[in-house]
Amino acid sequence: MAMRKPSRALDEGAKIDTRNRIGDTPLISACKRGQTATARMLIERART
Repeated sequence: MAMRKPSRALDEGAKIDTRNRIGDTPLISACKRGQTATARMLIERART
């Protein structure tokens, strides 16, 4: 399965608070991977 960009996935209806099999949200996963731009985008999206 191809990975979508997080912003596109959210635009297409993905849930921002979904958890993966180990219980991490997309924000936690982005932070663990050092993906600061993705983490900032997720925070901004959560605020709206």
